[in-house]
Amino acid sequence: SGLSPSEVYDLNSLNIDAITLHDAWGETYALNINARQDLSEHVAFWEDQQQFLIHRARNRWLLFSVGRQFPPSYWVPEEAPTISPRTAAPAGPGQDIKKRFLACLDAFLVKDVDQAARYFAEEIHLVRLNTTLSREEMASTFQGYFENSDFTGITPADVLETNSIFVEETDKYTDLAAKPVYLLTVKTSLDLSDRIPFWTRFQDYYFVRETEDTASEDGAWKIFAIF
Repeated sequence: SGLSPSEVYDLNSLNIDAITLHDAWGETYALNINARQDLSEHVAFWEDQQQFLIHRARNRWLLFSVGRQFPPSYWVPEEAPTISPRTAAPAGPGQDIKKRFLACLDAFLVKDVDQAARYFAEEIHLVRLNTTLSREEMASTFQGYFENSDFTGITPADVLETNSIFVEETDKYTDLAAKPVYLLTVKTSLDLSDRIPFWTRFQDYYFVRETEDTASEDGAWKIFAIF
């Protein structure tokens, strides 16, 4: 959680070559790439340098081999079964939560205390600091940041790696708020820890609806915990 592909792999090392070892494999390519992370404790095939074989089967590109060694010449990958289309699952509130998070950051950067505070719940738990603030106290905290900091010209894209934002439902901190709880993880680009006490390289924001009336503004997704 919280890692981007470029942190797992050195994307600049990615190399794709056509191979013609066995006719039975059909049109086949070898994809080679170097790893940045050591995930060998979690992924059985993990190596510093990795190779994946991919071939075309019924107009789909399918991965059929993992590892630096090629499969034996007599081995032929079985044809992948046809998968019946499924009804798409509901999209969930992920996009709405992401939109509200970025709107809160927009308000923060233009020093609009009241607008920024609207995106927080009545109580906010700062987990790393082991403290709880009311929405009003959080607004006052924002005001203190603004008095000592100049965010002129800074945009959300300068502060965060927006393509790293990921939203998923979670069971964490459900004792502090009614379910469902959603976790938004994001990687930061700027180090603002000298100005904002809870600032870290990777951040977790927990969202919940404050009321059952989801159509009202008060029922919208709001931040109730920050890790």
